[in-house]
Amino acid sequence: MTVVLLVAGCTQPGAAPSVSLEDLPTPTLALPPTFEPPLPTLPPATPTLAQTGDRTMAGLDESEWRTVEPGMELRKIWVVDQERTEQVILLRFEPQQVRFHIGYTPDQPRFLFQWCQDMAPLVAVNGGFFDETFVSTALVISGGIASGQSYEGTGGMFAVDEQGQVSMRYLGEEAYDPDERLVEAMQGWPMLIKPGGVLVYTSQGVEQAERTVLALDQAGRVLVIVSPGEFFTLRSLADWLLSSDLEIDAAMNLMVVHRPACVSIVISINSRCLPGVRYRWCCWCGPSPSLWEKN
Repeated sequence: MTVVLLVAGCTQPGAAPSVSLEDLPTPTLALPPTFEPPLPTLPPATPTLAQTGDRTMAGLDESEWRTVEPGMELRKIWVVDQERTEQVILLRFEPQQVRFHIGYTPDQPRFLFQWCQDMAPLVAVNGGFFDETFVSTALVISGGIASGQSYEGTGGMFAVDEQGQVSMRYLGEEAYDPDERLVEAMQGWPMLIKPGGVLVYTSQGVEQAERTVLALDQAGRVLVIVSPGEFFTLRSLADWLLSSDLEIDAAMNLMVVHRPACVSIVISINSRCLPGVRYRWCCWCGPSPSLWEKN
């Protein structure tokens, strides 16, 4: 069985995405390597896992992973920050049982649900940054074809090589080499945790926003992590990931958009990835619930 991962991110013509200086470059410019968000005077507290019996949280936290497809697991975690709570949705994939694909169509941007309809994947999730013409502001490799310029000295990169091996790197320490034989790759910003489980994003931004994260755990599994509410800052998200029981090895932030997208990570099972076959799962950040299931 194979799973394909599609990542999406772009805007409607003439409409810029809603982004913040804390975590995103402007839509028309690639992120400068020296970009640093402002420092607050009082950074927010790091959210923690909800404890059993914690007000209305009792019985709502799924402490165990649940297999929903061969090679794919689902978990929902309630996170507590003072008096606020957030349900984080996590999908975990076994790379040996799935296939990851980076969808890139600057000439045909789609809403995320259209990516799902057109490609019939198991999962589709928003991905990298873009400009006003729907062109990626960073390197994208889709089906072995490279487009765009790599970030230098900043950001992260998720990649799949010719043997189907997945990897994630911090571009501040391991730059992209054009001679690398990669089949799929996508770059994101900022890198939250670099390989080895080391915190790399240390800026204390204050803006809480919807978040999507692509990560690898210490066992080499790929995780898609969605926080659909305006709950985490980038720093509190990075701190929470490291303090959780997810055993994160590396993690990078993905873009969140509610408009047509040209770059997407698509995950699908080959046996179902056929014209006219409906998708089972689709994950995205938006004003509606972040995960739904169709038969």
